Amino acid sequence: MAMHWIDAAEVHKLEPRLTPSLIGAVYEDESVQLDSYRLNLALGAAAEALGTQTINRKVTGLISEGDKITGVYTEGEDVLCDTVVISAGLWSPEFQKDLNFPIPVGALKGERVLLKYAGEPLKVLISSPKRGHMISRMDGFLSVGSTGGRDYDQDQLYQGEDMDRMTTETARLEIMQRAIDVFPDLENAELVEQLAGSRPLSPDRVPIIGPVPGKEGVVLATGHTTKGIHLAPGTARAVTEFIQGGCKQLPAGIDLFLPARFADMTNADFQTAGLNVDE
Repeated sequence: MAMHWIDAAEVHKLEPRLTPSLIGAVYEDESVQLDSYRLNLALGAAAEALGTQTINRKVTGLISEGDKITGVYTEGEDVLCDTVVISAGLWSPEFQKDLNFPIPVGALKGERVLLKYAGEPLKVLISSPKRGHMISRMDGFLSVGSTGGRDYDQDQLYQGEDMDRMTTETARLEIMQRAIDVFPDLENAELVEQLAGSRPLSPDRVPIIGPVPGKEGVVLATGHTTKGIHLAPGTARAVTEFIQGGCKQLPAGIDLFLPARFADMTNADFQTAGLNVDE
């Protein structure tokens, strides 16, 4: 990805409405935006068009024969298969008992807001590790956020224990103030919607992808934290390559993500991990 440093004068040439107190930025030559909900619908439709069958049914456990996983128990009929891919996000740890292996995934809560801003749309996508993103969306709203992974007071990490969709006043005020610090005219914006949710956080903030030590017929693909949409294609490619190769040869470059790194873990430190997450 091409990027380079620009000074304050260059930043204000791109977007004059940003705060005069900024000292510079990193400029990316190309960025894109997408609607993750519509993307998931499109991926599902494309998969079905290629012959994939989608079964909406709650999985209650793993079927095994010795150390080999042979399928899943569900609330309806059991499903048998050669390889089970556990990509259950926040709920991946529910399979730890069946595998007798740790799947350390915690819930990192995040909140963001949608604003109606009467001014011209932003000319660039803005992102900051400490102040989150500001994006003029194609539907006309300005997306600002998020709280997940940003180091406010350490006693207010906004990290829940499960999927948490409850919005908070504290987060709204924090998001708005940090946005106004960067883009002062947002004082005149109208709040349209506030959203909240949780992301699957791993203890080292790195996805957990690959086979489970000591088990056959099962692959993990979870713990992507705030980068699930970004890393989903690469994850799917790696998992598919591994399965199509008979689960014998690990894909190149996957060593960093292997579940084996957590084999001896007893207590995961999600608090520290959450404080170090960048949006």
